[in-house]
Amino acid sequence: MGIFKKKAKDDRENVKDVKKTNSSIESENANLNYSTKGNVLISPITTEKTHNLAKEGKYAFSIKRDASKRNVKYDIEKEYEVNVEKINIIKIPAKRRTIKHNKGYQSVGKKAIVTLKKGEKIALFETA
Repeated sequence: MGIFKKKAKDDRENVKDVKKTNSSIESENANLNYSTKGNVLISPITTEKTHNLAKEGKYAFSIKRDASKRNVKYDIEKEYEVNVEKINIIKIPAKRRTIKHNKGYQSVGKKAIVTLKKGEKIALFETA
């Protein structure tokens, strides 16, 4: 470091090299996997309606609020070893609830309807 915070040529070249290596590391990490927040699946939804959808190759899951289609696809393919064709995400609106004199809201969430490729099934939904 020079006088009056002027950098020497050597320092400038080192900074450029560091920037190049950081950007290459970030691009490699981006290609590894796109689920950075861990598992976004909360639980499968098992109702009469979802069992009828399972016959068509569509399965319903409760997911975290900040989950994206990309995260859901990655986690389902990893956990159940199937190929996902299509994903529909539905936001569940808050509902007002009153217990005695306390008024509040039921928690908000999301659910995902996952369509698998033809011929593939998730065994969890077939047992019930």
